[in-house]
Amino acid sequence: MHHRVFIKKLRQVVDYGGISKICKGFAPKKLDFEGARCNFKILHNSKKESGMETKTLNAKCLCQKVSVIATDVKAHVDSCHCSMCRKWSGGPLLALDCGTQVEFDGQQHISTFSSSDWAERGFCNNCGTHLFYRLKEANQYIMPAGLFDNLEDAEFTTQIFIDEKPRYYDFANQTKMMTGEEVFAVFNDEA
Repeated sequence: MHHRVFIKKLRQVVDYGGISKICKGFAPKKLDFEGARCNFKILHNSKKESGMETKTLNAKCLCQKVSVIATDVKAHVDSCHCSMCRKWSGGPLLALDCGTQVEFDGQQHISTFSSSDWAERGFCNNCGTHLFYRLKEANQYIMPAGLFDNLEDAEFTTQIFIDEKPRYYDFANQTKMMTGEEVFAVFNDEA
């Protein structure tokens, strides 16, 4: 399956508990679970379809050279425990789906790393603050929850790749938990 068709199928998945995965291990007609290094994508219906409330959030990196305004943020936080997200974030990645309505001031201070053919990760090239994971074709931004202040009303809803989570930490929150195989099964059912 061509990666554009795969992404289209992913966008059709409706709230399987929050974050789902796009994995580098994906190949035509096959998902490679062994040693797959993954990139995340939060999948939810649009505000109109699901009734999910969205909000506008502002943020700045540590050195304040990059500022962000996201105007269509889903009011929930999800976590990914895959090894790629843990390596990128230094622990489990807690993230918000900020949609496509994201504006940056200080673009000259943003550097990106293409983590797959279809996605990139952005960071401030002055202070190193992680700014986003962006699906290139859809221009959809998934952003670290810690980047934003004023998230008191956000709900922690889902943890994925729970089977890759190290034993040295656990969240006390009651969330939906999905193993990597369960996440991939969602994609296989849709393919």
